Amino acid sequence: MTNPPLPTSGSDLLSQAKLKLAAARQSRLPALKTSSPSVDAAIGGVHHGRITSLHCEAGGYAYGTLAPSFLLTRDGASQVAYVDTTGAFSPVSLLQVVMLRMQQGRESGGQSLAADVQVPVRDRAAQMLDRVQYMRAFDFDGVVEAVAEVAAGIRSEDGEQDRGRAGDGTADIQNEDAPVTGVEDEEEDSTRELDAGCEGEDNNDSKIPAQQATDPTAAAGDTVEQLSDHDGPLVRDVVPDSQADSDEEILWPLPPLPKHDHGKRKKQKQKEHGQGIVQQVPDAKDTNEATDGEHPELPPSQLEEDASPAAIPENTAKTVGLLIVDSMSRPTEGLLEANEVTGHAALTRLSRTFRSLARDRDMAVLLLSSPVLPPMGKVREQKDIYARHMSVFAGIQPTYGLAHTINNSVDLSLLASRYLTDGAAARRRWSAGQETLVVEVISERHGDAAGRWGAFTVKDGTELVDIW
Repeated sequence: MTNPPLPTSGSDLLSQAKLKLAAARQSRLPALKTSSPSVDAAIGGVHHGRITSLHCEAGGYAYGTLAPSFLLTRDGASQVAYVDTTGAFSPVSLLQVVMLRMQQGRESGGQSLAADVQVPVRDRAAQMLDRVQYMRAFDFDGVVEAVAEVAAGIRSEDGEQDRGRAGDGTADIQNEDAPVTGVEDEEEDSTRELDAGCEGEDNNDSKIPAQQATDPTAAAGDTVEQLSDHDGPLVRDVVPDSQADSDEEILWPLPPLPKHDHGKRKKQKQKEHGQGIVQQVPDAKDTNEATDGEHPELPPSQLEEDASPAAIPENTAKTVGLLIVDSMSRPTEGLLEANEVTGHAALTRLSRTFRSLARDRDMAVLLLSSPVLPPMGKVREQKDIYARHMSVFAGIQPTYGLAHTINNSVDLSLLASRYLTDGAAARRRWSAGQETLVVEVISERHGDAAGRWGAFTVKDGTELVDIW
């Protein structure tokens, strides 16, 4: 055999199966589309559960087209988190794009929102902008903190929903842990608390031997004999400093117990008398009576509310479905120039966070990046750090994009560039005339769309129009 097949490990087969499963999983949520049919046909839209990288000179076209698509196609509980490191975010431009898309009715499921004359289009667009969370970051640490806030908000919302679903089981747990009369543990016997009521003190005085009350020496001798005859471990009782301190603790209101405490420690009594301590464990009947009137400062309505199981809250939590970072290249440049090893370690942790948000939460993550200009004399070093994007067009020069650490975790890599045909088009680049923009797929992890492209122009700064 001249060309034997290459060996394949089991981990490679498992990773391929996971990729196929992840690719099939994306069909549950609709992809985010633009207003340009040629671009949508080329890139297939931005999918939920994936990390998409868009390498362009101006990121305003990206959030100006994808964010309105997300706001119009998803329900009111879905939000957009926008992390801005360039300061180029314009809410006025975003409002204009949302109003234009609502008037056209392209992303409203075939129903024209402009036909609703009762609610003005501008008011509805302004309500949609309330679902955009804007976070300004000035360096890489700011980006990490902003992404951590998004992840922490999702975890807290999940925790509230879990506590609401577990509310029905609270009463069952309390009934199973009902007070049991009998022999108590030594640890519980050693930590007896003072009784909140003052009645019964005269009855306990009669239980003190007369010799102990009149002769302190005899009481001390009896204590020594008891300690010498005791075979088990010695238990130390806590005695207050004075009777005044004990009275203050008795008069001070006791805080309510948490629900997980069984109430055994408060059902035991401890009395202080001059030179000794007399402990008494009440019966089950006395324990129940003491428990009912244990906290007189709490109103009955609050006691009933604490005893009843927690009600399940309504699912009104708002989740982030689209995360946009504009731009990732600027904060990473200074990070890698300061210390390359530490910078790559920080980028690895951030890429894992992006991967967790995308796969576990079905979130669409869009990372915008601008061209990185390598410094003079360090071209070879920059080639090893940053990914080089090659265009299928000879007139578009290759540029350096994200660092390899972040670029390796990207599922779909896009390149948007200006296509200059002649000198007249080059002069229009700095004028108010229209220019041709090309979006092409550089790489795709879950498909074979690499090499596809679409061309469009921007009309009035808000609308994407095909050139054909």
